[in-house]
Amino acid sequence: MQQREHLHGDLHAGGITIRQYEAGDEFAIAAALDEEFQVGRTVDDWRWRFLEEPYDRAMAAVMVADGAIVGHVASSQYPVWIDGHRRWMGQGGDLVLKKEYRHRGILELLEELRVIYRYDTDVSMSFPVDRVVEIYRKRYPDIVTSRLPQWVRWRSAEAVAAAAGRDVPRVVHPLADAALAAARYAARRPAGGRTIAVCPEAGNEFDDLAERSTRFAPCIRVRDREYVQWRWFDVPGGRWTVAAAHEGDRLTGWVAYGVSHFDAPGRGHVADLLAGDHGTTRALLAFAADALEADGKVEVAFDCLDPRPWSRSAYYRAGFVPRGQGPNIMIRRTADDISHRARDLDNWYLTIGDSDLA
Repeated sequence: MQQREHLHGDLHAGGITIRQYEAGDEFAIAAALDEEFQVGRTVDDWRWRFLEEPYDRAMAAVMVADGAIVGHVASSQYPVWIDGHRRWMGQGGDLVLKKEYRHRGILELLEELRVIYRYDTDVSMSFPVDRVVEIYRKRYPDIVTSRLPQWVRWRSAEAVAAAAGRDVPRVVHPLADAALAAARYAARRPAGGRTIAVCPEAGNEFDDLAERSTRFAPCIRVRDREYVQWRWFDVPGGRWTVAAAHEGDRLTGWVAYGVSHFDAPGRGHVADLLAGDHGTTRALLAFAADALEADGKVEVAFDCLDPRPWSRSAYYRAGFVPRGQGPNIMIRRTADDISHRARDLDNWYLTIGDSDLA
């Protein structure tokens, strides 16, 4: 991991020292994350996310007190399209501190750390838990917060009833019932000249689609070949599958699906999707959900914020229905010359794959 800036000496507050990551710290980091969040984050997962990311712009530090690592903070940076221009987004990642060491002025240290590792970012985004959102809302009035919309597809009416806490269903929510019918229709419907198949790696055609994605939304991550290969193919454990849609030789979209650390038994996730039209979006969602259901999943979730007016229709026609809200989103401009539209989350295309929750 290369870093443009380094801590010139350690940072101190309330008996806690923040120092830069050193080789071997990841074992204590993984243990602290698992203790706090119970998600089974492994050492390999952490190394992949912060030491092997493709842009060499990650930051990782540990919090030390009483001779031991008691906390950890890390962030990454990614290229994004904002109004057709390639800019940099800083993304908050892991943040954990043992309960007995909180409320010692650590936020001031984290802000100092953020400034040190700011580089030339144009916008900052994170997907924090509720208590962090409340803290930052009070401290930074320019922060914009929302939640990522969540859609879900159930394999059967019985699965819908189980999710609602009923025994066996004869009463099913009408919208979910209609979605089940739509899912069966989508499975029978031809892909409209598209071929969809699992792909073994990200090829150069992913770069072409990433360039075209500037037209999909005013603000969107650059999902090019390098990013897709690292994010979905090289992730430890091989828990994600990528399928690509083609019309002839032209890549028209792709979808990443599997099971995240946060998914309950019987649940799968469509974690990321990039497509430029209604038909490809519908077909890829249906393909991914069908594959997960064939693997025994009774519920498939899809968290996505998409400003295109036809997107909701595509989700419905693939058998998905809205189910409340997913994780928090928190965004803040860090460059004066960035478009004001970047602060409006309605201008962003985001999936759960844009977070560290998948």
